[in-house]
Amino acid sequence: MHNDTSFHGPELFDGADDAGRDINPTCLSQIVAWRADRDGAMRFLAKGWQRLTGQARASGLGTGWFDCVVQADIAVMQTAFREAGGAFRARFRLRDGASGSEWIWLDAEADEDGFTGVCVAGADPRDDTSLDEHRLIDVLAHTALAALALDVDGRVRFANATLQSMLGRTAEELQDRNFFDAFCPPGSPAPAFPLQPDGVHGADLPLDFETVILGRGNLRTLVSWHCIVLRSRAGQIRGLVLVGENITLKRQLEQRFILSHKVFETAEMAMLITDARSRIIAINSAFTRLTGYTAEETLGQNPRLLKSHRHDGQFYQRMWHAIAQTGHWQGEVWDQCKDGRHYPKFLSISTIHDQHGVVSNYHGIFYDISERKAIEDKLDHLAHYDALTGLPNRVLLRLRLDQAMSTAARSGRKVALLYLDLDHFKEVNDSCGHDVGDMMLCEVALRLGECVRGDDTVARLGGDEFVVLLAGILDAEAVSIVAGKLLEAIAAPFLLDGRPFKMSTSVGISMYPDDHQTLDTLLKSADQAMYHAKADGRARFRYYDQVAH
Repeated sequence: MHNDTSFHGPELFDGADDAGRDINPTCLSQIVAWRADRDGAMRFLAKGWQRLTGQARASGLGTGWFDCVVQADIAVMQTAFREAGGAFRARFRLRDGASGSEWIWLDAEADEDGFTGVCVAGADPRDDTSLDEHRLIDVLAHTALAALALDVDGRVRFANATLQSMLGRTAEELQDRNFFDAFCPPGSPAPAFPLQPDGVHGADLPLDFETVILGRGNLRTLVSWHCIVLRSRAGQIRGLVLVGENITLKRQLEQRFILSHKVFETAEMAMLITDARSRIIAINSAFTRLTGYTAEETLGQNPRLLKSHRHDGQFYQRMWHAIAQTGHWQGEVWDQCKDGRHYPKFLSISTIHDQHGVVSNYHGIFYDISERKAIEDKLDHLAHYDALTGLPNRVLLRLRLDQAMSTAARSGRKVALLYLDLDHFKEVNDSCGHDVGDMMLCEVALRLGECVRGDDTVARLGGDEFVVLLAGILDAEAVSIVAGKLLEAIAAPFLLDGRPFKMSTSVGISMYPDDHQTLDTLLKSADQAMYHAKADGRARFRYYDQVAH
């Protein structure tokens, strides 16, 4: 573990920094796909290789890529390739003149012909843990759903094995190509590219849409996509993650649905048919496998038998209004299995009319979407929480401060930001190692959380810097009480890895609306006050209004 693993949104997309300025893409973490033989000789390098290393792709093929590697790291990389029996991870530094002396992480997966993998740049050379971008890629790579990451212009930055199989193409053939232009028929639904980093298009992005993708031989596959917007700490759009499911067969089954026993029973999706009064008259085997209910338990029952009570009455009123108006409804619903387990499902309900146009039946088709929801939850956690301590990060702190400020403006109360920096923490890392330092940071996070109310927020900005957000404060006296508790909590002895440690912290405090109106200015003011606390002897707190003049 290391001391600064806060997630700032995947930086594998070209863009601008948090202040909106254009920045050199080589300053950002990048992912470059490659393929090598068992001796480490490169057989393929993606287009991003030159941008990453400063070396032309043609020069990097074979063993030429070692020319851009620091001499001391070449033997390490050669050994890694030679001794690897399966998946492996290694790292190396670039020579000066490429991307400086930053570390490049290399992840590889062995197959019968050699290795396939990615290079990822931008890590702190003192850090030896997975990059946040790598954790994002890991989530997408290990799902059975189709998944890809696009930059703000719609170019492919990552495509998992499922999507490669659908298209009949390798990762190298997909890399850097505009996905919707290259692999979808003209006029197919798609997000509007380019995405603007200032977030202009954010509200207009289709979160769910369907499109046909074209594989080799013009093979057409219908995919239902869910779109996840990736943003920087400042809220700027960095790119998109699309998670999709092949619904070709499902759509065909919907369109050609008949009361055929063979089709009904062999379908992989759960199906039920009701009469015009919504009484179940038939279910298939997939229904029983998913819900746990047998035909004997469901025939004659209303489908509300599956109701999870997570939706209010208005939700179902809108559903049945749509069915009455259009004859169809589809969407996400939380339902309950026989054993009481709640699960998310995608449900499609259609109306069947008799020869006179009168409603005779309803049929429903649904399937479990738990895996997709799990991916969304993981991505959300990566985007909003610190990987080491589990505390909210700067992005989530900004959201909670906005909420607290809005509430304070209506109620006439105040909001306080307490900026904490551990005193002499670097000495712990230098003398005892980052493992002990990480343990101390986790213990500090726990102690800070015990000093505040449930509605308050303790966040980690990175390194040994923490912020406590106190909402609904009446006056500075209440803040001083909390600040005193924080000082006492950190001053209590630590026992880490069987060894005792002493630590203290310096605290700077700024108030809304007294000092400033935004997170950035409040943080800056609290930071200045914290440095005055350190200058005054450490292990104490200072208010911004005490040092501003």
